[in-house]
Amino acid sequence: MSTSADGLTFGTPTKLLNNPPGVFDFIAPRAIYTNQNGSGYQWFVFFQGVFNGSSANNIFAAKGPTPSSLSWITSGANARSLMSPAGSSVGIGEDFQIYDFSSYGGLGNYSVLALYNDYSSVYGGSMLAAVGGGTVPDFTYYYWYGPGGETWASGSLVKFGDLMLAGTLDAATKGAPSLVLHEGCTGNNVPGYGIGINADPYPYSGSTGYRTPIPAESYIQAGTLNSIGSSMFRPRMARNSAGFIEPSASTGSSRTWTTYVYYTPGQINTSGNCSDDYHQIWKTTIQNVGVTEVTITEN
Repeated sequence: MSTSADGLTFGTPTKLLNNPPGVFDFIAPRAIYTNQNGSGYQWFVFFQGVFNGSSANNIFAAKGPTPSSLSWITSGANARSLMSPAGSSVGIGEDFQIYDFSSYGGLGNYSVLALYNDYSSVYGGSMLAAVGGGTVPDFTYYYWYGPGGETWASGSLVKFGDLMLAGTLDAATKGAPSLVLHEGCTGNNVPGYGIGINADPYPYSGSTGYRTPIPAESYIQAGTLNSIGSSMFRPRMARNSAGFIEPSASTGSSRTWTTYVYYTPGQINTSGNCSDDYHQIWKTTIQNVGVTEVTITEN
């Protein structure tokens, strides 16, 4: 972990965790700070990974009162799968998202929401699932909605919101919209890029009660970026410990939010094939991290 006071400059990183026991090839950490199970506020850091000897991706997590005191949630000698795929191959995609709605109209002990696609679904493609944390410690969960139905659109890139915008003008009735930026492979293995804005995926509001959520997906446009595909690999947007950002300015019917986007500005592909198998340049070339400030406005 490396910390920053301004979002632009970072100190020397320190190691927080050893590898999860019994798991390899883990990636894509998403962190929240929550009291969802009533045992006191703790950090939970979620990862996608694969059990040794398996080919199906699961979601695992480490927890602790501070980021420097994390330990893996385990079952016996191995890390425990908190969210498991429907089948024995491929499994849950690495672009999953985790949010905590406890301060944003969430429902008691069920404030944590996870969104993911399960590529081993019986539907033959990706499968949207939204799960809520329950009262049992360590995120025993159930489905808020899904899994079910085909959610992949050929030629498009399905992405969940990277952050939620708190305090929008109609947040009391429609919830918080989410935002995602991405550059990568589309469904037909063509380089794609774009911005996605999603409706609030949480199926409950403190103001209006239960509601039918709009599937939280963004379809990113396809388009050739250059001769060998992607460069800005999986950008991440700065957000608070619940997965939201608060307005930086609010006047009448105007809202402004400010955040940062972190990405690799250098080329990552070794050929024109957009598949992740060709994201190999990091093995031979040092990659820098780019930072761009982003301002979002609502009028």
